[in-house]
Amino acid sequence: MRMSGEVVERNRAQTETEIGRLEQEVAILDDQLAKLVLKDSQSPPLLRMLGKAFGFGASGKLEWARFKLKFKQEELSRLKTRYDTWSETAPASAPAHACQPSSSHADADETTGRKME
Repeated sequence: MRMSGEVVERNRAQTETEIGRLEQEVAILDDQLAKLVLKDSQSPPLLRMLGKAFGFGASGKLEWARFKLKFKQEELSRLKTRYDTWSETAPASAPAHACQPSSSHADADETTGRKME
């Protein structure tokens, strides 16, 4: 099965859009984390300790903010790596599975639709 150059370009454009969206999310999360760290550093030590233990205030939000940021950074890194691999190895006549991101819901629905035909 061969893909047309048009489909490959559409997939690449969708992946580039997803990379841009993730880069924006990472920048926002990074900014939010920096603000939380600053706010936490200005809190009294007892409030920081209680906030971290019971999950309130800036201290309570720090671990979750760090987790979200790290998760999105890893997701972005995986997508960029996959995109770079496609760009280097996928010519316009590549098989469909070599050019489509496997984590996309739209692609999963499309594959399911083909299997049901």
